[in-house]
Amino acid sequence: MIEMEAWFFIIIVSLCVAVSLKSLYDVFFPKMNLPPGPTKIPLIGNIILLRKSLLELESVLRNLHTKYGPILTVHFGSRPVIFISSDSLSHQALVQNGAVFADRPKALPITKIFTSNQHNISTAFYGPTWRVLRRNLAAEILHPSRVGSFAHARRSVMETLLSRLTIGAEMGPVQPVDQFRFAMFCLLVGMCFGGKLEVLDFGQLD
Repeated sequence: MIEMEAWFFIIIVSLCVAVSLKSLYDVFFPKMNLPPGPTKIPLIGNIILLRKSLLELESVLRNLHTKYGPILTVHFGSRPVIFISSDSLSHQALVQNGAVFADRPKALPITKIFTSNQHNISTAFYGPTWRVLRRNLAAEILHPSRVGSFAHARRSVMETLLSRLTIGAEMGPVQPVDQFRFAMFCLLVGMCFGGKLEVLDFGQLD
């Protein structure tokens, strides 16, 4: 009789703990009305789908779109990310309802360090700061006169890229991704600092 009471007590306590944990989970991670997507693992999300690297993302998304439709949700860690493969849905979301989806989510603490507390154009909240950043980008970096002034840097980087691809092909298999990363890095160095990067191996930059 005492053992039955003990087991009954344990079961009641376990149920109370489970209900409390579920309530806390619902408070801190409220359920959102999101498009369909693969089942997520708590804290990890769906990142297990990328078994090797982010280079598989395109093929994984293509298979998921076939299964779930043109709009789906994939969780990277605790963050939901929505992918749209339809042109009409993309236009509806980004153009017709641009103001609704213009804001950015609150960054994680570690992300705030690398983004100066969300003060760059890709992470800033939609508002006066973001408008100033966009105006500076359009007027200073993407303005036709500024783009033209970087023509010599683009030509130099293109020559370097072709040279590295040609030399690499003569020596054996070429990793195009590494070469393009190196070329983009060289272009950014030239645009930002006006210098030329003298590195033979991109691995030295990593």
